Amino acid sequence: MKPNILLIVIDSFNAEKFFGETKTSVTPTIDYLIKNGTYFNKAITVATTTIPSISSIFTGLYPLQSIKQIGKILKINDNIENYIKKLKNHGYSTHAIVPKIISLANLNSIFDENIEEFDSFATLYDGVGEQILKNIDSNQKNPWFCYAHLMDIHGDATFHLGQKLKKYENSKFGDNRYERMISAMDPWLKKIIEKIDFDNTIVILTADHGSFTANYDLDMEKQNDISNKKRETKVNDSYKIGHKIFTNLPSVFNPMRKFISEKYIKKRNKNIDIKIKSQLNETNFSDLSEYKKRLLKNSIDSIPKLFDDICRVPLLFIGFKIPKKIISDQVKNIDIFSTIFDLIGLKNELNTSSQSLVPLMEDKKIEQTDIFINSITNSDDEIVCGIRTNNFKYFRKINGTVEDGLLFNLKNDPNEEINIIKKEKEIAEELEKKLIVFLDSTENSTENSTENSTENSTENSTENSTENDEVEAELKKLGYL
Repeated sequence: MKPNILLIVIDSFNAEKFFGETKTSVTPTIDYLIKNGTYFNKAITVATTTIPSISSIFTGLYPLQSIKQIGKILKINDNIENYIKKLKNHGYSTHAIVPKIISLANLNSIFDENIEEFDSFATLYDGVGEQILKNIDSNQKNPWFCYAHLMDIHGDATFHLGQKLKKYENSKFGDNRYERMISAMDPWLKKIIEKIDFDNTIVILTADHGSFTANYDLDMEKQNDISNKKRETKVNDSYKIGHKIFTNLPSVFNPMRKFISEKYIKKRNKNIDIKIKSQLNETNFSDLSEYKKRLLKNSIDSIPKLFDDICRVPLLFIGFKIPKKIISDQVKNIDIFSTIFDLIGLKNELNTSSQSLVPLMEDKKIEQTDIFINSITNSDDEIVCGIRTNNFKYFRKINGTVEDGLLFNLKNDPNEEINIIKKEKEIAEELEKKLIVFLDSTENSTENSTENSTENSTENSTENSTENDEVEAELKKLGYL
């Protein structure tokens, strides 16, 4: 009998707050799991936003190959083969328990109808934990695969502990609100883990990406609250009425509806930008290290960059056939399913960019490969692309040049404070060549995805416009549009 598989993705979990010297949260459950499983302490996400990261994990491909984009909306590319379908073909029942925003990102193309969604702001304490426990109890048919995506430390959810969790406001549970929320998660993780038969189940704990908020101090938290307040916008009655009218009009009016909507969003964002710029100008950045300056700036105005705060994620395997060890080799989150397939004795038949990590678990070597990273957002911000080697990280805007890029020596400068692009131009140019080759290799698949998305949205404009309205509404709630 093949083992069951539970994949828990904790949105925005910073690796050094999962395990490391700077961790101040109280997490006996997580600590127990690390001691009894294999933990990869240099795991890198290939995408610093959720949908590209998730699509890459399930396909073993880089995000530019595994997503499709309709306007500003990112979705999982349903034209790409994925590991979940392969598990189904080998007798697995598959389930997903996810926030609404992920469910709407074409997740049904992977899980069909076996998806339970919850409010995108809900935490384990708002019923999500009970949903997961109920799902595990109801999985009588073996083997099963369950993907649970938790939002407890994502964005504003980090700061809404609520009345039930008032005791976690105490600093003994963590130096900042992010870590206190991690402490609050831990008892629920214990309840979930207690349901698991580790002799016949593989549990994977990881994240889609990290978070700058993990290292905020009190002043940064205050600045972040002020910034979030400035971003709040009240939709007036005339806009609501207009939106309702246009939504119910025939699809021929979709271009006009889209034009008016984009004009409204552009005006709103311009007003927000003015407020945020004013806040930045009024903020004192003196006497701070470059790292602290970067954190403070991000607490006010988040700019997509590929720093390790959001690139390094936890990656833990525990259970069936998993040894107890900590591995320091650099690996990537798209290696997860190649590893799972190796552990359960299935051949990896997908043409992916991933590799199995089982040899590392067996004290053997694997090929050390460079990792390509993308920051792809739903906003108008340009895509940031980069490459991470064992010793260096290089990144730039996707339409930028090597002169505009950033290069860091990760060994000597772990906080990525000193841009050595001018001093080490040869290294930057070598990494730029590799990056260009990689981008060229993904260009065709990206163009095809965009073309297919455009065609599909034209053919099914009435159905898709309603669905995309729902996606946009969720993105606005989460602060992405």
